[in-house]
Amino acid sequence: LEYVDQEESRIYTGNVEAKHIYTATFSPTYQFCDHAYVRVESAYVKAEQAFSDTDGDGKNHRISLAAEVGYLF
Repeated sequence: LEYVDQEESRIYTGNVEAKHIYTATFSPTYQFCDHAYVRVESAYVKAEQAFSDTDGDGKNHRISLAAEVGYLF
């Protein structure tokens, strides 16, 4: 869990007017052998004046999902 003071960074949204950004992230990782792993990350971002849907209507939250497969040398 984290609170972000974005200022000009645009780390979570391109809208510099976004205020009060909170994130909750869950990222389980499974290492299935000595050098290989799989990670799935799900994040919920809540921010005032930050996002819009496909119709252009304003939204205050977004959910993202990412997957990563890696090999450690």
